[in-house]
Amino acid sequence: MTYYWLGVPHRFLWLVIFVAGMTGTVISLVNVIADYLEYDDNTYMKLVKKTNVDFPAVTVCNQNRVDCSRLGRLLQDCQDPTNTTTCGLGPQYSRQ
Repeated sequence: MTYYWLGVPHRFLWLVIFVAGMTGTVISLVNVIADYLEYDDNTYMKLVKKTNVDFPAVTVCNQNRVDCSRLGRLLQDCQDPTNTTTCGLGPQYSRQ
């Protein structure tokens, strides 16, 4: 046996809560928009040409590990004055 009439007060309560929530949301939205539109829009621009610009320091964290023995061989190859071609990096990095 289903008691349908027990659900009516619950549905009415949910309707009241929903309408109250929507009303509060609309009122808050109208207040925020009115507050935003209350202020003037002023934009000031001044262009200045600089010949020297200081660049900020940038740190890039590489997740690849360094093979120290390979790096040592690379440094030795690059410091060798007789090695004028690859410097230990391969043909795409030739010193020509």
